Amino acid sequence: MALRIAPYTEADVAAVLAFNSRLTAGGADPAFRMEERSRALWIPPDGAGSLPYQEFYLAWDDDVVRGGYALKRQRFWLAGEERTVGFFRAPLSEGIIDKKYATIGGLLLRDALQREPLLFSLGMGNPERPLPRMLRGLRWTFEPVEFLFRAARPGRVLRGLRAVRTTAVRRLAMDVAAWTGMASVAFRVRQGALPAGEGGAFTERFSPAELNTLWNSARGAYSFSAVRDAAVVERLYPADDERFLRLEVREQGRLIGWAVMLDTAMRDDKYFGNLRVGTLIDMLAEPGREARVAAAATRWLTGRGVDLLISNCAHHGWADSLRGCGWRNGPTNFYLAFSPKLAKLLDPWDANRPGVHLMRGDGDGPIHL
Repeated sequence: MALRIAPYTEADVAAVLAFNSRLTAGGADPAFRMEERSRALWIPPDGAGSLPYQEFYLAWDDDVVRGGYALKRQRFWLAGEERTVGFFRAPLSEGIIDKKYATIGGLLLRDALQREPLLFSLGMGNPERPLPRMLRGLRWTFEPVEFLFRAARPGRVLRGLRAVRTTAVRRLAMDVAAWTGMASVAFRVRQGALPAGEGGAFTERFSPAELNTLWNSARGAYSFSAVRDAAVVERLYPADDERFLRLEVREQGRLIGWAVMLDTAMRDDKYFGNLRVGTLIDMLAEPGREARVAAAATRWLTGRGVDLLISNCAHHGWADSLRGCGWRNGPTNFYLAFSPKLAKLLDPWDANRPGVHLMRGDGDGPIHL
């Protein structure tokens, strides 16, 4: 089997449809499907090479597609300088239904590393899935990213959170707690009251000059962070995309931080059922103002009427700031993995790990939320 890996073009869609049909016929999980469009819906290439962008690659066996992956390219602040880094996501091969193609996953990763040697992956779900297992086997740096949550409407959360309603006994106990009001009391004790102080202000469009000033002030606090200047923020969270809720936080008129959030009414979701979920996907603040921004985002999302607030946060200081606002840790299925070349630039890892700033916006973005 002599594979070639090439960019996904519009002419390849029929071959991808055939690939997906074979996966379905082979009994693959319905979640495992290749994009049936060649152009990414989120941050596609703009024709001018502007970063960040993502594109898809296909693995061909003669004229048959046997797998593929997505690669996002982005500028990162890395150990005191800007570098281009790749994000390896959604690798998929026919090996999940036919062992004859089991080696394709490794070939996809090798191709991505040739294109971007400074490579990372984020999310990935169950750590025993093929991708996380392969990355650990190749001695990639591999760590969990904290999952944090705050129940804004505890009764609805207990009745609707499918991720924990896994047994009849649990469902009964959670329903009783919700119906009697015990849930609200318990969560108030565990989470505490919302922090006092001014909230942030919703804005349809951030000021580019202020974003750039803030980024230049904040970047030195991080060992590893996606560049969050005005051009990047507009590419990732465009003002004309109504999914992205932008919050700016000021002190004496000066921008000290911002947050980007989602407010999603779930529909029969396997984790969240039909809950209304507020997701904190990105944040930036002046050094020392993280708690102020976390508190403003917490108050603002809660005030919108969501049932549950969630976030994934790799940076230790940001996670502490959220916990200070009553967020609590839950089981995570979100992991980060750094290629050996990328990890080497962050030696010593134990010293640099607390300053790694990664959130959902650094990974798949608004997918599934």
